[in-house]
Amino acid sequence: MSEKAGKTQGRGWLWFIPLGCFGALVVAGCIVFAVLWLVFGLLKSSEPYKRAMEMAQADPRVAAALGEPVEASRFLVGNIEVTGETGHAELSIPLSGSKSRGTLSVVANKSRGRWIIEEAVLTVSESDETIDLLKPEGRSDER
Repeated sequence: MSEKAGKTQGRGWLWFIPLGCFGALVVAGCIVFAVLWLVFGLLKSSEPYKRAMEMAQADPRVAAALGEPVEASRFLVGNIEVTGETGHAELSIPLSGSKSRGTLSVVANKSRGRWIIEEAVLTVSESDETIDLLKPEGRSDER
């Protein structure tokens, strides 16, 4: 074997270092993506999320403010804690329609196995208008 061939074979393994780093980054990225997909999937499959979305999509005030169809973003922020038949959820759901965008803030509590929405307020991004989904249209906020 010539001296030149021996040097070439000895340096060939150096290409594994950048390939290995790139491979590790790809694997780490896939793991992060999988965890986020799982977390968002769990939040979106929760009863508080589903009920809040049903309320928002059925409310004519939301349709008027955002435009139709009213859809949720892929990403949302919040937490849900459940211990047996009790629990608490706080969610911030980005919504969009044909005219505008907004954020639906939801607070729900679980008691005796049943979720109760305590707060569901949409804040329209462009106008800062708020719509309380728990109060019927036309009802005054004064007490």
